[in-house]
Amino acid sequence: MQPLWRPLSYYRHWYGTWNFGAGTLLIGQTWAVSFQPIDGDVFLGGYAGDYGSAGGRIRTEQIQLSFPFEVGTLKIGFNQPSTNHSTGFGDTDTSLPNIEMSFGGKIGPVSFSVYGGYNWLDAVNITNDREYSLNSYVYGATVSIPFGPAYFKASYYHVRNPNEYGYALATPFDANYNAATDSIEDVDADGYFAVFGFKFNDMVSSEIGYGYVNIEREDFSNPGDDEDDRAYYYLAVPITLAKGVTVTPEIGKFDEKDHKLAGATAVDDGDVV
Repeated sequence: MQPLWRPLSYYRHWYGTWNFGAGTLLIGQTWAVSFQPIDGDVFLGGYAGDYGSAGGRIRTEQIQLSFPFEVGTLKIGFNQPSTNHSTGFGDTDTSLPNIEMSFGGKIGPVSFSVYGGYNWLDAVNITNDREYSLNSYVYGATVSIPFGPAYFKASYYHVRNPNEYGYALATPFDANYNAATDSIEDVDADGYFAVFGFKFNDMVSSEIGYGYVNIEREDFSNPGDDEDDRAYYYLAVPITLAKGVTVTPEIGKFDEKDHKLAGATAVDDGDVV
């Protein structure tokens, strides 16, 4: 059965909320709880999801509960479960929604968030009716520290089987079925991002950022695993010309670094400025 809010997927954001006293209920499509980017680059639209920024599931159909506390807000999101996989098996089983939770708030001037999520998925080999677990999960944290006219932000996430989770990360590796060992070779990705910004005056500010992601897939049939990493650097200088009018000169570099398969010699993937 398809969820009742399926038509909302034609819109980027479309939802309703109800404040029931102890918290707020949201039903519809909007940012997932795991959407936690910190970078303010313009060229990539504000989050470098393929280069270490915590892009999460981006916009998703969900039922979300939020509860305010003295130092922050607890959010619990129940999302449409992801059924992505590339095992070649002809069927999937899902029993529960994708569930995400976060707690974010402020302690003094420092803002923070911690979050996690889990997706239950079994791929079914219909020829022998065997099931293989493709369960996936994510956890991470962000922090933002202002000091005078400057600020520093940082984030980290770890995701198991990003494609199967529905995570916003373009990965060359999906969880793979290894027939020789009759098992699933899982993928792990670790993403990091750091940002430093400075406001010179009411008209001119600047932000520099660096992101890095490492993606690794288990290889049970070879002495080494499959691995890929990449990084991204940028400098943005927002200039406010008038209220509501901003021009942002920006320069950045995509460092694709290298990749290797089955533990073989790394292959240089080049870079783009």
